[in-house]
Amino acid sequence: MNIQDIRFNGNRSNVRLAAATSKDSTGIGLWSSNGNIGLENIDGRMAISQNEIVSGYGSKFKTPKGLMRASDIDEVSGRLILFITTASKPVDFLNQTFNPYKTINPENPYQSSYGW
Repeated sequence: MNIQDIRFNGNRSNVRLAAATSKDSTGIGLWSSNGNIGLENIDGRMAISQNEIVSGYGSKFKTPKGLMRASDIDEVSGRLILFITTASKPVDFLNQTFNPYKTINPENPYQSSYGW
């Protein structure tokens, strides 16, 4: 995905491993324990979060089905691991998975689509 794309902000499901790099392969990789990642473009910088509790899907502009009450949640836990990768010190498993890193066109931001 390209941070300049108008569809960049939002949640992504089924993301266990991801990488965000510059053209010289400098960047970050992440591993998520649950695969629910939130991305935001805040003043031209990428903000990454992990959504441990998801109340519904496909509900960007309407109330999701099956709302969760905060009072019903006893504990929230999970794991999000970030990796720093550079051309001189690459993270091997990121390179094995994603190399060659592709430049994504803002008009065609997804490598694969998950329709609703």
